[in-house]
Amino acid sequence: MLEAMKLIKFEEDPACIKKIEAKSKRIDPTKQLILFIEPYGAVLSLLKRAIDRGFQIVVFTADTDQRKVPDSIVNEVSLAIQVDTINEAKLRILVRLLRSFHSIDAVIAYFGRNERLFQSESEH
Repeated sequence: MLEAMKLIKFEEDPACIKKIEAKSKRIDPTKQLILFIEPYGAVLSLLKRAIDRGFQIVVFTADTDQRKVPDSIVNEVSLAIQVDTINEAKLRILVRLLRSFHSIDAVIAYFGRNERLFQSESEH
């Protein structure tokens, strides 16, 4: 397990991207990576189980209102990023950035996120 990590607030500036890049490089590339977008309710149980099973977990959350992930989970996952998860353009940037370092083996998205977000450019 990686050291406890804090929620990184995503901003489209080079300093933030470098910070995410540095944290991403610490993710074990030999383990499967699961991306959770706005884990909520029963999905939090699934996320905890994935952590217990040794998966590398990345969480995207708006960290506001009901779209909040408990600190105990934020501190257990491999990477946690605060981003407006309704803003598809920002999610695309983050997914591309993450995919530049790791394959994403599974995506579990709450609020019915659009699966096109995770396809390669040639699949659009």
